Amino acid sequence: MGESSQYGAYIDVVQSLVSMGDRGVEIDVKRFVAALWPYVLPVVVLQVVLKYCEKMGRGTNEAANSIRRFLAAKGFRNQSIGTILLTLAASATTRLDAGADALEILGALLRLAEEPTYLLCKRDIAQLIHRERVLIILDSLESYKIHNYAMKQGLQGIVKAIKEVTADPDLQQIGIRLFTPAEIYEDVAQEIPAKVGSSTVFLRWKFGDLLWMLSTRYYAMLERTGLVGAPVMSRLKASLLACSESTSQRAKRQNLRDDFCYGQGLLPEKIVDALGIREDTFAYLLRHTQRRPRELIFILNQAIRHAYDQSELPRLSDRSIVDGIHADQTLRTLLRDTLSPFEGYLDGIVDRARSAFTGHPRVMTGHELRRFASAMYDLGPVANTTPEDFVTLLMRAGLIGKIDPDIYARAGFCVASFEYLTEDYIPFNKNLMYYVHPLLGDSFRMKRHCDLGVVYPMAVDDEWLKEELGISG
Repeated sequence: MGESSQYGAYIDVVQSLVSMGDRGVEIDVKRFVAALWPYVLPVVVLQVVLKYCEKMGRGTNEAANSIRRFLAAKGFRNQSIGTILLTLAASATTRLDAGADALEILGALLRLAEEPTYLLCKRDIAQLIHRERVLIILDSLESYKIHNYAMKQGLQGIVKAIKEVTADPDLQQIGIRLFTPAEIYEDVAQEIPAKVGSSTVFLRWKFGDLLWMLSTRYYAMLERTGLVGAPVMSRLKASLLACSESTSQRAKRQNLRDDFCYGQGLLPEKIVDALGIREDTFAYLLRHTQRRPRELIFILNQAIRHAYDQSELPRLSDRSIVDGIHADQTLRTLLRDTLSPFEGYLDGIVDRARSAFTGHPRVMTGHELRRFASAMYDLGPVANTTPEDFVTLLMRAGLIGKIDPDIYARAGFCVASFEYLTEDYIPFNKNLMYYVHPLLGDSFRMKRHCDLGVVYPMAVDDEWLKEELGISG
């Protein structure tokens, strides 16, 4: 199922609401969405509960029949949440065409949740599932267009609706988990009550888990293609099995990085970078991404393509890895992926800025960063946003980090904090030193600082990288 058939359809709903303004009707997007979703989410719960009861042989009692009749009468029996949202939004547009005003449209939505049959079906949920629970997961989208004011209002309306649904006494056995990119969390946080906000969990991939993901995919490719013989495949499988039985991040690093990847010669242990510095291969790979699995899968595939062209497979040379990462298509794709939560805003400005900042230093003081951000902003100013806001946006996107003054140019490297590696926000201070992420720096062909050496994005719990770099504590 595509995103438009799921809850990502809220973007289309918001756009349809905004278009009503062209007909002279101003719709309060947040109120509309906050009225629509408390009706739609329980409908989805009714679908899930009915399917579960039918699977468990409990789908013939009166409560189940009542839910089945309700869903059939509404045309929601097998419809996705996205289709339901779009259907109800289209109904609102039809009312508008018939002469209804904004308040009448909103009132019609609110009355849907007051229909007696709908209320009875909700009350039947507890009877049908007994002490079991239903979990609804609203996964993150590729794009939120969050810097469009109406889209932000729509997302805040969804959060407000979830609060209402979770407080409904008929739905206390229903759990809802809303996933959003950390980059846009503060844009919706104002709608989250303190007792819920305090339980917000920030998810971050650990190095060992990323290694496991890459190793299993590479093993599957080798098994499918028959590029290596049975003895090597047996040793690789043993490394994977040993890792699967352990939750230890250190064990995963030992079995997968040292034994699976390096020990079998599939990847080189070291990469010689553009400064002539020898780096650990995985440290090199990770510092060119924001540690999202899809990014690492993509750059590994790009390296494999280069290795294939050079007849290197099943092994990858350091040259294939470097060339794969720095191919223009690779950099553009990675940068576009990083900017996807800000689609329609940051991505357009960054695209125009590619040639403007060639040779610009990657390391800046706070004062220089402000000037850099202001110059980027001037390439495409956006309503309701200032150059100062743009500095914050670059940090939220993980494109600007703060250099750690305690580990500065130590033995040919230093480290930097980026927001995708921490739950905290990067502070802005004119006296601090900031660093442009390699994704942006390489894409813009910005100037490297030989005196700083390699700058590694580092999380607090990056024990493997600290060991690799010889950082204690």
